[in-house]
Amino acid sequence: MLSGRKWAGIIRVRGLVLGLCLLLAGCGEREIEATPVVTPAPEPPAAVSVSPVYTDWSKLEPYEAPEVKYTRRREEHMDRLIPAKDYGAVIPFAGASLTRMESWSGYHDSYSLYGLVTPEGEVVADPVFTSAHALTGRDSYGNPTEYPGVWLLGKPISAPGKEEPEEWFALCAKDGSWCTDFLYDYDWERMMAASFDGGLPLPCRGGDIALVDPYSGKELRRVDCSAWLTDTAYWNGIYVDPDSGYLSANLYDWEADARVPLVFDPQGERVALPPEVCWVGQCGDGLIPAQIMEAGTSAWYGYVDAATGQWAITPTYRNGETFSHGVAPVSDGINGYFIDKTGRALTGGYPTQFQRHGDYWYFMTENWSVAAVFDQEGHEVESPLVWAGSPGFEGEGWVTVQGETERLLIRGAEIHSFPQSLGWINGIRGDRILFQTEGENPTVTLVNLEGKILARWKGEGSGYFDQNELTGESYVQLYSYSSQGSQAGYYDLDGKELFPIQGYHSLYGDLLYRYDEGYSSLTDREGELVFGWRYPLAED
Repeated sequence: MLSGRKWAGIIRVRGLVLGLCLLLAGCGEREIEATPVVTPAPEPPAAVSVSPVYTDWSKLEPYEAPEVKYTRRREEHMDRLIPAKDYGAVIPFAGASLTRMESWSGYHDSYSLYGLVTPEGEVVADPVFTSAHALTGRDSYGNPTEYPGVWLLGKPISAPGKEEPEEWFALCAKDGSWCTDFLYDYDWERMMAASFDGGLPLPCRGGDIALVDPYSGKELRRVDCSAWLTDTAYWNGIYVDPDSGYLSANLYDWEADARVPLVFDPQGERVALPPEVCWVGQCGDGLIPAQIMEAGTSAWYGYVDAATGQWAITPTYRNGETFSHGVAPVSDGINGYFIDKTGRALTGGYPTQFQRHGDYWYFMTENWSVAAVFDQEGHEVESPLVWAGSPGFEGEGWVTVQGETERLLIRGAEIHSFPQSLGWINGIRGDRILFQTEGENPTVTLVNLEGKILARWKGEGSGYFDQNELTGESYVQLYSYSSQGSQAGYYDLDGKELFPIQGYHSLYGDLLYRYDEGYSSLTDREGELVFGWRYPLAED
């Protein structure tokens, strides 16, 4: 996955970037540059030479520049993608580089700019994007859950009255059939667990929040928040309930130390909240978690009615999660338990720490062992995880725990057992699990949920699941280091080899993308070069 950074101050170097891109834009397919002639250095005078070691310049191999190979959709500079249905796919590539001093740190840092190319090696957008990475739905642990087939393209946009431009994003279909304008803000950590159901909530230039359908790029709804935005305020949590359409958002002004909670109904009208509310969560079952602050730092949670904005459950809890299936877990500071929509306790007391993973709730002790497991309706589930030490929360809702002679993989009432000799779990995709051992001869083993070994690789450095950047399909990547350099191999989920390669690559459909310092390339399964783009690295 290609990604960039937040850009502040890029306006100072934009002239260099555009000059570089214009230079590249004027080139079609090029011949490899002639190899420079190496002239032997003169032998030093005898009076100066004090070393018995001499260089045999005749043995020096001439430098071979990497091949440049591409065509262009247009000869003129292409500073944006013009949507078309004949691209097949558009693939981000690093095509320019900049180095500048960070004003906040005083250190120099390097950045890549990205362009877009088709699988046939045709450049359709020059390297002008500060970011180019896949929009991926993720759970609260960062595990991927959904691939809508969208690139997030970043670009610096200057705003009136501001000294430095800000990075804004466009959503672009991976087949290039549509692309939005650069209207949206996107922060991976803030949007990590965002749901795509009901639209992805994105802050907009000008102060709005838009609900965007990530599968089409169409805006489903906008609400105007400009009246509450200041130059020193930032968004600190935006949520949408896909069932009711209620939108909750929180602003924090760091200079004024002021918090502004906002709730909008499905028609975009603001819902008035009690004046003491300082934070709101995601609406569920018609109720919205809301926080108030006592003098000092004590926080209390209750629930407001989404339709009226008035308290439905008074703020008497130290923690409270979103309602779902008519129940919500809360903590009063002494006990944790489930309540119904009237605030009535449905369960006895459990530890005050709880978290949702997949479709289940886990109440945790202070030393982080599981005290109880509940389903989404608040019913307790019998589980061998209870009082087991050091559980590991894996992808797709699985939890792993070490037994005396085996490793258990548990999701609700579903349990699978594996021998400890397989090592530790390094990833789960569907019914496939990657185990790994460490030491001088590490072993990576691909196993299904029934315990059948599908493939085993000995002596490899590490193995992990990755996905095809275009299709979202999962595969196994092995990666190791040796005296000959880094090596990698790609395998399908049955352990069949797809590509034996040297160095690190990414998969884009049936093509391998590789980025070296100043050179990006795409090769097919036979190793033939489809696209090669060479560019100078930035200087300090």
